[in-house]
Amino acid sequence: MGNPYVNLGAKTPLIEGDIALPAGRNALINTAFRWKFPVPYILADSL
Repeated sequence: MGNPYVNLGAKTPLIEGDIALPAGRNALINTAFRWKFPVPYILADSL
């Protein structure tokens, strides 16, 4: 996948060149907000 920090001159870590990472934690601790597995999805016949 390579190095996600594309713009090395920026003072903020950037992903894909222009997406700033939030400071601190970003995970969901409460399991009530997480997807139930398996995650449901439907593929159209045109795929």
